[in-house]
Amino acid sequence: MRTIAFLALVCASASAAMAKPPEIGTGSNIPGRITSQPGAASGRVPKRVETTSVASTDAALSRARTTAGCAVAAKPADVQLLLSSQDRASFELAAQRLSDTLGKCAIKGTDRTTSEVRFSFGGSTYYGLLSEAWLMKRGMKHVDPAQYDPASQSAQWLAVDESDWVLLRLADCLAHREPARVEFLARSAPGSLQEAEGFAGIQPILGGCLDSNVTLNATKSKLRLALAGALYRRSLEATNHVLGAAN
Repeated sequence: MRTIAFLALVCASASAAMAKPPEIGTGSNIPGRITSQPGAASGRVPKRVETTSVASTDAALSRARTTAGCAVAAKPADVQLLLSSQDRASFELAAQRLSDTLGKCAIKGTDRTTSEVRFSFGGSTYYGLLSEAWLMKRGMKHVDPAQYDPASQSAQWLAVDESDWVLLRLADCLAHREPARVEFLARSAPGSLQEAEGFAGIQPILGGCLDSNVTLNATKSKLRLALAGALYRRSLEATNHVLGAAN
């Protein structure tokens, strides 16, 4: 099986294999998980080939956010198609469709000697970056607080490992119970006072969304992106509910 994570190349087209790792006892009630590897976008290769590699750090996220915002502006329909994915297969197809746009957006702002820009992010981070860019640039349907089902596995296919799955479940819970607080954080400028206020606002309610005896291990950036993705999925639920009522 193949999947696409966040790797924007401007000189080659490829994708990598996805394999489900062996089952590992976690001591928690977290179900299975998946591993995703980067895919790619293609474009024109200049005569001189040099590569700019960007590690998966907060510094890389700044560049990746610019790329994601560019993709939302350039191909909103393709971004929406990817963000509406319900499983790995549809996610992969949508990512392949978007890959050329991401490649062109990634190369913007680099000097003429740069022929490729690499981002190595897992599938959930890739999804979160595009969700965050969409929320900040295009907004979303209003969603009301709703009861969260702890047995829900709607986002499991996005998880890289057990730790990622804990984070996705936490984000899904918060997006259901406190959508206004999550939206405030997800639409704040990274590193801003508003972002700090947003994190302070969700801090007291994190414990109520974590499974018992499970510890969250994530950076603020990872949490923020997971929340953006969860909130976008909730906005899809609101849209589908309106469409269902109309029919």
